[in-house]
Amino acid sequence: MYVKKSHSDRHSITTWFIETLDENTDKYVRSQISGANLQYLLCGDGQYRHLWVCNQIFVKEMWKFKEAFKLKFHVFHRSGAKGEIKEVA
Repeated sequence: MYVKKSHSDRHSITTWFIETLDENTDKYVRSQISGANLQYLLCGDGQYRHLWVCNQIFVKEMWKFKEAFKLKFHVFHRSGAKGEIKEVA
């Protein structure tokens, strides 16, 4: 988890998630993250998705290596322990 400081809440917890979109990306994420971090979760748009729980550093690495490793994925985040899970644009 990543602790993010904001003006309204000095210690808001932001949880990051990766949704893999193909077998290649799934294989890459599985090699980097424990399978225990794969969860089936309800997102803010009403859809259930298989999401990998990760930290912001891993999300940045995914973006960095997206082209080189031909990774296909969506990034989601949740602010607070009970906030909605939303896709990051």
